[in-house]
Amino acid sequence: MPPDFWLIASQALAVGSLVVIGIQIYKQRQTRRRVHHLVDELASGRRDLMQLRYRSNSNTMLMEVSSLFIRSHSDDVDDVVDRGLETLGDFMRTDRAYVFMFDMHSWTMSNTHEWCEDPLLTEKDGLQDLNIRDFGWFVNRILARQVVQIPVVARIPEEAENFRRVLEQQSILSLVAVPMICRDNVIGFIGLDSVRRQRTWSDDETAVLRTVSEIFASELSHRTAESEAQTNRQQFETLLSYAPVAMFVFDRQGKVLLAVGRALARAGMITSQLPGKSGFDLLSKSPQMLLDLEKGLSGQEFRSEVVFGKRVFDSYYTPVFSEFQKLDKLIVIATDVTERTLVEEQLNQAKLYDPVTLLPNRSLFLDRLRLFIDKRYLDHSQSAAVLFFDLDRFVPLNDALGMEAANEVLRQVAKILKDFFSPATLIARVGSDEFAVLIENVRSENEITSIAAEAQEALRSGVAVSGRRIACTASIGISMSSEQHKAPEDWLRESHTGMVAAKRKGGAIAEVFRPVMHTHILSSWKLEEELNNAIEKDQIDAWLQPIVDLESGTPVGFEALARWSHPEGGMIPPAQFIPIAEDNGSIGEISWTMLRKASAMLKMCHELGEKWHDLYVSVNLSPKQLGDPSILERTCDILREHGLEPRHLKYEITERDAINPGEDVLPILESFQMAGIQLSLDDFGTGYSSLSYLNQLPASSMKIDRSFVVSMDRSSTGRKVISSILLLGQGLNMEIIAEGIETAEQREQLSGMGCGLGQGFLFAKPMPLPAVIAYLDKNQFLGAMASASK
Repeated sequence: MPPDFWLIASQALAVGSLVVIGIQIYKQRQTRRRVHHLVDELASGRRDLMQLRYRSNSNTMLMEVSSLFIRSHSDDVDDVVDRGLETLGDFMRTDRAYVFMFDMHSWTMSNTHEWCEDPLLTEKDGLQDLNIRDFGWFVNRILARQVVQIPVVARIPEEAENFRRVLEQQSILSLVAVPMICRDNVIGFIGLDSVRRQRTWSDDETAVLRTVSEIFASELSHRTAESEAQTNRQQFETLLSYAPVAMFVFDRQGKVLLAVGRALARAGMITSQLPGKSGFDLLSKSPQMLLDLEKGLSGQEFRSEVVFGKRVFDSYYTPVFSEFQKLDKLIVIATDVTERTLVEEQLNQAKLYDPVTLLPNRSLFLDRLRLFIDKRYLDHSQSAAVLFFDLDRFVPLNDALGMEAANEVLRQVAKILKDFFSPATLIARVGSDEFAVLIENVRSENEITSIAAEAQEALRSGVAVSGRRIACTASIGISMSSEQHKAPEDWLRESHTGMVAAKRKGGAIAEVFRPVMHTHILSSWKLEEELNNAIEKDQIDAWLQPIVDLESGTPVGFEALARWSHPEGGMIPPAQFIPIAEDNGSIGEISWTMLRKASAMLKMCHELGEKWHDLYVSVNLSPKQLGDPSILERTCDILREHGLEPRHLKYEITERDAINPGEDVLPILESFQMAGIQLSLDDFGTGYSSLSYLNQLPASSMKIDRSFVVSMDRSSTGRKVISSILLLGQGLNMEIIAEGIETAEQREQLSGMGCGLGQGFLFAKPMPLPAVIAYLDKNQFLGAMASASK
C-alpha cells in the first residue's frame, strides 16, 4: 500500500463522521420545529375547545335562569330575579349583580334587586329613588340601548364626575351594564360590579348579559302590566325558540305541554307538532331517553348525555312539584353538544382556510405551490404564475372604519377576485390585506400582465361599506414559474418582492419580478432607517406652495409640503419617503413637524405687511393624528406658540382618510370647526364619497384632484367631472380649489367654469422660506404697479 494510504483513509473517515453528525443535527432541528408547530396547533385547539365549552356553559346557565321563571308564579318574581342574579353572578365570577328599574314619571331610578358575593358589599338600600338627571352621562347611553362598559372607573370623563363619585363611594373599580328592553321601551338596566380588581368583560360575556336582560325585562314588566302576561309569555317562548337548545315540558303522564328551541329542528322535530303527543312515542328511537323520561317522571332530578339520531345532547331533568308535593310537570333542557366531537375536524379546517374570507390560507396556498413545483419537475412544459395582491391604503382604512367594516372590505375583495378568475384558479388570503393567486397554463409574460391589469380594473369598481362606495386598488407582484423555484416559499417571496416594487412606485400597478428588485428592496430598507434618523434629528423641512385667486393671481394662502434633503443623496422626492413613513407609522410625527415649521413660516409672512395678515397655511392631516385624543389641544398650543389664530390654519384630509364620519372621526373634525380651524377635503373625486357623508363633514373647502385638471386638455371627461364638482361645491357652500394647474389655458378654463382658487407650477413651485418671502415681495410690487397703472 502507498505510504499515505492510512493517512488518507483516516481523513476520509473523519469527514464522513462530520457529515453524519451534521445530518443528525439537521434532523434534530427539523424535529424541534415540528414539535413547536404541533404545540402551536395544540394551543389553538385548546382555545377553540375552551370557547366551545364557554358557549355550552353559558347556554346551560341561560337555561337555568329561564327555567326559574317557567316554574315561578306571578307573585314570586322578586325571589326568582334574586336567584337569577345569583346564578348570573356565580357564572360571571363578579362581586355584585343587580337590577335598576326606571320610573320615567318621576324621572328616578331604583336598585330593585341585588346579589353580592360578599353580603358586606350590599348597596341596595342606599340606591333608591335616584334622580336620573344626576347620572345623565350614564343613563343617556342606557336609553340609547348601548352596552356601558367601564374597565377603569377612575378614567370616567369629567362630564360624568357625579357618576364617578358615586361609584368610588361604593369602592367600584369596574362595571358593565346593559339596558333592559321590553316592547321597544328601556325599563331599566342590569349591571355587574367588580370591587376587588379591575376587569374588562368580553364580547361573549356582554352577549350573555344582554340575553339575561331580555329575560328579566320580560318578567319584570309583569309588575306594571299584568294584562300583558300572555304577550310576555309568547315573547319568552320566542326567545327560547331561537336558543341553541331544546326544551320540553311534560305533564305527569309524560305528555308534551311545551316544546321549543332551535336544537329540536336539528334532531328532526317540528315544534308546532309536538304539544299533546306522548313523550314515550317521540323518544322511542332512543332507549336511553325513554329510561331518562321514566326516571324524571318518578321525581328525580339529574343530568344525562344521550344520542338522538345523529346529534348528541347534554340534558337536565328537573321535576316541578305542586304544593302537595306531587309531581306537577317535568322540565327537560337539552343542549346540543355534537360540535364537541367535531373539534378536530374544525381545527383541521381552520388550519387551511381563512375565517374572514373563507378562502384558502397561506399554508394551503404553499402546499398547492409545492404540488405544482413537483409536477413541473416531472414535466417541464408546465407553466404558471403567482399574482400577489396587496390592497393600497388598507391600514388607514382599517383605522378609520374599525375591524368589522375592514373585514367586510376583505370579504368583498375576495368575492371580486373569485368572480373575476375561473373556478379552477386558486385564490388565497396570505396576509392581513394580501391575496395570492396561482394561475396555471400561462403562455407568456404578456398574457399574465394583461390578466393582472384586468383584475385591477375589476377591483376599481370598489366595495360598498357603511352606506358608501369605497375605491379599491392593489399593488400587484407577478412571478413566473421557473426551475429556480426549489421551494414554494421562494416563489411566493418573489411575487411579494414584485408587489413591493409596485408599491414603491405609488401602487395601483402590477410589476413582474426581476432579480434586481432584491437590491432595490435592500435599498428601501436602508432609506427607511435613514428616514427615521432624519425625523429624530429634525431634518424634514416644510416648503410652501401658494394657493392663489385665479382671477387676480394674488396668493390667499399656502400648502405646506414635506421636503427631505439627504446629506448624501440630495433631495429625496416625497413620493419616495412618504409611503415609507405611512407604512412604519412615522407619518404622524412628520405631520406635526409640518404644522410646527409651517406655522413659523406663516408668521414671518404676516410680518411682511398688513396685506398678508389673512394668509393661511394648509397642512395635511394624517390618519395617525386622527387617532390622537389630544390632537385639538396640541394643534392650538402650536398656533399660540407662533402667534397665530385658528383661522390661519386649514387642515387638509383626504377623502379616503375621512371615510368614516361616525363616532371616531366626525367628533374630532367637528371640534376643529368649533375651535375656528378650517377643514379642506383633499384629492376630491378619488374616494367615492356619498352625498350624505359630504353633508355631515364640517369642511369649508374641497380640492379638485390634479388628475382631473390634467385630463382637461385630453378629453371632455375631465371638464365634465370638474363641472360636477363645482356644482356640488356650490350646493354644499364649499370653496373649490383646483390642484396641478400648469398652463394658462387650464387657468382660464377653470376660472371660466366658476372655480375661484387654484395652485400649481403655473403660479409657483413649492418653495423654502427665503423664496416664499421673495415671492410675496414680488407679488406686492406687481400689485402696486397694477394699481398705479389704473
